[in-house]
Amino acid sequence: PGTVAERMPGAAERLEVVLSDALDVKVIPGAEPTALVANLPYNVAVPVLLHMLAICPQWSTGVVMVQSEVADRLVAAPGSKIYGVPSAKLAWYAEAIRVGNVPPT
Repeated sequence: PGTVAERMPGAAERLEVVLSDALDVKVIPGAEPTALVANLPYNVAVPVLLHMLAICPQWSTGVVMVQSEVADRLVAAPGSKIYGVPSAKLAWYAEAIRVGNVPPT
């Protein structure tokens, strides 16, 4: 909240931080959210992303940072070697594209 207040003062009142295990969240409080922004660790990236999409189908945009291998699996095309349940489920909810790489350091 402090960073948003400093960098985007007009948006600070629209930000509500939910302090909870992401998989335990059933409803997002406040106004209906329209976007997801997250940096997700490898071991929970897929379950958290799919859970959030299931409870907030109204999202129109999102930026999610995950490990390269997870990103590859999420955006894999049908018939590819790495296509699987995460790819199919994400495609059910949204169009997903990989937009770039972040160097490890």
